Amino acid sequence: MGTLALDIETASPFESPGGDDFDDTRYFELVAVALGYRAAPDTDPETTVLLRQGDWADEHTAALLERAIAWCTAREADRLLTYNGEGFDLVHLRHWVDEAEAAGHTPLAEPFDRLAAVHRDLKHPATERYRDRLPGRASFHTLERVCRWEGVDVTETRYADYDLNPDFLRGASVPEHDAVVEGRHVGRGLGAAYVEGIAAGLDDRLTYRELGRLLRDYARSDVAMLFGLADALGS
Repeated sequence: MGTLALDIETASPFESPGGDDFDDTRYFELVAVALGYRAAPDTDPETTVLLRQGDWADEHTAALLERAIAWCTAREADRLLTYNGEGFDLVHLRHWVDEAEAAGHTPLAEPFDRLAAVHRDLKHPATERYRDRLPGRASFHTLERVCRWEGVDVTETRYADYDLNPDFLRGASVPEHDAVVEGRHVGRGLGAAYVEGIAAGLDDRLTYRELGRLLRDYARSDVAMLFGLADALGS
């Protein structure tokens, strides 16, 4: 049996979460689902990134969930890897799956539960190994930091590699001197900018093609690291 990996990208277009709100789905909307699959430990993983294809209406969340779960269930796997999935990814996915089913969309609870039953959150073995390095009040390290400590390749997504106007990036709340894409950039501005541009029919514009490419590259790099980290941690 193979191994799946999952990472979601979200936006907060209506209300920003506070420091204790990251498990409260009312502050978040689904922008993308990054997925990976490795049939065996000695094979290269297959990866894909599924982007939202409409505005913030629930029907587009349901459609993205359906595509993501179908991708996973089409592959034989006995593990699903995340990093902090117990505290974020699976929490919100569960909420959206329940909302979609209650609204009469394709029932997804059963296949989602099968995936959740084989979930392995790499945050836990990483925290056990590096507990003595936790800074301040942090309860776990970032994925990138643990990967660097474990010698796992960390691919940075850099703004200079994409044809995006600096004024557009500032309007999407990207700090002017930040050269590397971070999750907070997606959550605070880039994710919403992409979805709202696509919903407005701007998908043929260079800016939105490049932004879509950036989001795919960033999300794919996160999910690809999970396989290397699982190997390094013996998980």
